[in-house]
Amino acid sequence: RKRLTWRGLASSGLEGSQPRAVVPRKKLTAMDILAMKRRGKKITMVTAYSYPTALHVDLADIDMVLVGDSVGMVELGYQTTQPVTMQEMLHHAKAVRRGITRSV
Repeated sequence: RKRLTWRGLASSGLEGSQPRAVVPRKKLTAMDILAMKRRGKKITMVTAYSYPTALHVDLADIDMVLVGDSVGMVELGYQTTQPVTMQEMLHHAKAVRRGITRSV
């Protein structure tokens, strides 16, 4: 069994190999999520606030991504979520959107 490391390819004889091309996946829609719910399929969701996190979420095949006002406390150092402005929310939402190709 081949192991991947955070740097890329592990010492499994694949050093110097080029990464495989990513197969494009269908972008999920709200209707897809509704169909999954009706079929009783578990739906995955995670919170992301940045482009790098969104890339990992996308690679993990998560169905939905939430960018919430908790970004104020988690990323911006506020004591509560109340000081978070719409401009700050848009900044983080746009960064996350750039990082995902499939998730809603």
